[in-house]
Order: sequence, then C-alpha cells, then structure tokens
Amino acid sequence: MNCRECAELLYDYLDNELNSLTCRDVENHLAACGACRAQLEEIKASLALYRRHITAVELDEAFTGRVLASLPEPARAMALSRFLVVLGAALLALLVIGMAVVLPVIYPVLAITAELLVNLLPIPGIILAAFPAVKLSSLTVLAFTLIVMTWATRRVILS
Repeated sequence: MNCRECAELLYDYLDNELNSLTCRDVENHLAACGACRAQLEEIKASLALYRRHITAVELDEAFTGRVLASLPEPARAMALSRFLVVLGAALLALLVIGMAVVLPVIYPVLAITAELLVNLLPIPGIILAAFPAVKLSSLTVLAFTLIVMTWATRRVILS
C-alpha cells in the first residue's frame, strides 16, 4: 500500500468501516510510515477538538411545532392527484363503453363511405385528363401553395 491509498482510507479506518484485510494493510503501512502516522494523529486531534467544542443544539417542542405548522398541507396535492387519476379512469371507461356502443352503429356507415370513396377516386383523374385547363390551374395552385409554405417555414425557422 502506498501513502496516497493509505491517506484515502484513514477516515474509514478511524470509523472502523474497513474490512479486516484492508484494515490490516492500513495498520502495516502506518507501522512502517511515519508521515502517514503523523497524518493519522493530526486527524485524531482535529476530531477530538471538534467533539470537544461542538455540541448538539437542543430544540424545544414549540420550534418543531412552528416548523411543522408552516409546511404546506400535503392532503390538497394528494386529493388533486387522486382526482386526476379517477377522472382519467372514468374517461377511459367512457371511451371504451362509447366505442362498444357506437362502433356497431357507425361501422355500416363507415363501410358505405369507404366504398363510395373507392368508387369516386378515379373521378378527379378523369376530369384532369379531360380538361387540360383544370390540370394547369390545379398545378399552379399547388405550386403557389408550396412556395408560400416554404417561405413561411423558412421565416419561422430563421427568425
């Protein structure tokens, strides 16, 4: 063991927090090294001085009561969090029940709507192929929209 390792372990040695092997290594090093022994004695002297002059402060019950009285009520925060949990559970239950009741009614309407969309989807392509002016105007509107969106995005990002 070298002096640096020993110095790091001196406080643990004094507090009896080292395992037996490490404690024996520290004791062997202290027996051989006068500098580390002097450092140990200095630490012991400073701890003794600290214990002699520093006393525990006794607080009266009135002080403790005043501190506890000044603390905020934890019940209000607990009540709010409990309310939010109950509200979330109720909304989830309402959503599940609503889906169980409404979906069987709405599903046929959704199926008909999907079928209409599939059947009507080719119509815009047919119109664009039949009328080139509509195609040109729709592409112009699309290009203008893309330019405006690009300009707005750059303005937001660069500002």
